[in-house]
Amino acid sequence: MLVAGAFAGIRVTGKPVQISPEGEKLAHPVWSPDGRWIAATRPNYTGFWLLSPDGSSNRQLTDAPGAGFGMAWSPDGRAI
Repeated sequence: MLVAGAFAGIRVTGKPVQISPEGEKLAHPVWSPDGRWIAATRPNYTGFWLLSPDGSSNRQLTDAPGAGFGMAWSPDGRAI
C-alpha cells in the first residue's frame, strides 16, 4: 500500500528531520542510483520534486500535469 504524505527521516542522533517541503504531500519516491537524491511526485502526478535525504536541498522540478508518472532514474543517475 502506498500512502501520500510528508516524507521524514531520523538522523543518527535520533532527531527526526522533515524531508519533503512543508505543506507538500508527495508519493512514489524513487532513490537515485548513488543514494544522494529522492525524486517524488504529487499523488495526482501534477509535478515532481527532487529531495535531498537530509531535507537540506529540495526543489520542485515541474508542476506540469502528468509529470512524474512512471518516473525512473537513468543508470548513471544523470536523468529522471
